[in-house]
Amino acid sequence: MTEAIPHTPAHKNLLLHPLTHAVYALDDDTVFESVNGPPSNGNVYIDMPLDDFEKLTHTGPCSAERLVEYAKLRNGGFHYAQLVFLKLCGAGEGYAWASRIRVHANWTVPEVNDRVFGQEFLWIWPTSAAINAFVCYQERNRLSMVPNGQLERFAPAAGYIGSLPGAQIGPDDFDGVEQVPHDKLTSAQRLLIACIRPQRTQFQRRRRTERKDKFPCSTLAALDRIDKSTTYNGFDLMQLPNEIIARLVGTMASVAMTKPACETAKRICTLRCLSKHICALTDGFVGLTLAQLTHNVGGLVRTGSAKTEAMLHIGADLRALGITPLLLLELRATGVTKLRQEVMDYYPLLESIRTVPRWQRYLRLRARLDKSVAAEARPVRITKPPSRVHKHVCLVNGVETFVHVPEYDEFIASGSGSPSACAMQMMERVGV
Repeated sequence: MTEAIPHTPAHKNLLLHPLTHAVYALDDDTVFESVNGPPSNGNVYIDMPLDDFEKLTHTGPCSAERLVEYAKLRNGGFHYAQLVFLKLCGAGEGYAWASRIRVHANWTVPEVNDRVFGQEFLWIWPTSAAINAFVCYQERNRLSMVPNGQLERFAPAAGYIGSLPGAQIGPDDFDGVEQVPHDKLTSAQRLLIACIRPQRTQFQRRRRTERKDKFPCSTLAALDRIDKSTTYNGFDLMQLPNEIIARLVGTMASVAMTKPACETAKRICTLRCLSKHICALTDGFVGLTLAQLTHNVGGLVRTGSAKTEAMLHIGADLRALGITPLLLLELRATGVTKLRQEVMDYYPLLESIRTVPRWQRYLRLRARLDKSVAAEARPVRITKPPSRVHKHVCLVNGVETFVHVPEYDEFIASGSGSPSACAMQMMERVGV
């Protein structure tokens, strides 16, 4: 069989919108590479194996700060010549700083031909981080008595006010940008985007160690009861209408899938042991959820047919289920199973699917991922609209701002959404 020829990207400078994940191409006149040439190792990219990339994006945002931290830890350091400078619109002589990564696939990825990808995307540094690094570079050069004219030429724009208050600098902050449809990207580029969670804010959020998902007390009581038996004060819950039973089982299964892998396995197995009816409902719900998600991710990587909004939903579902796009493609490639007819009868959507991924394999993949990386605690939820906070800060500093885009507040705030909310959305998508 003839080996597939990697697709050559049409654009060499791409940028993700920090909130919507739309892809934009930057004009060549906006991007300035290091004029002093590459560093001593000749590499202008932050090289990263695909396994490390999967872990990094699973445990947090793919931000410039985390990429530089990775470079220092794994590659022995980050060189100034690896920076990329982006000319901001209306910023005078100010620039935004950015970095590039280059992901190396050391194993065959289903649906993807390219073994090296991602170098076209630019990851913008937060202004505060760029200014801090700029001052440190200046001090280092002063002590070594080695002048660096390039450093002064591409100084970060300290007083620049972004187009999206509270959010990361994005495509709207540069001249000559062009939106690139997802179907014009390579399959490897689409896979990379599917792994990335939106960069809601330019600041790293504080983390909390405990999480309590909010559900109505009555629902919790019913779920707790059905998790232990099918009777309540002598009443057989199986006598309830099938729609209510399916709703309870679907809620229990969806919430279980957002828990750590070991707890997910325990809850799913408990549900399947209660009765044949609940076992069928559980198998159908889990199977349909995994089938829809693998279909969506496969279509996204192969053709880029998913809309931008759908991509964000797919990413949220993946993170809620504790799995990555790579593992989901692997799950699909390892084979599917045909559900029993009694299961098909409970979920009409299964008639058009017929076969679904094996939930046992899904749990094994999740356990493997959990073993390889310790997931970070969720960020603290914000309490005020970011645009209002931004306006308040500007006024306190004596600077009047006319930028106010509250329509993006929901996008920014949703970065700390509860997994239980994603679970409820999954229930709606499978028709429960």
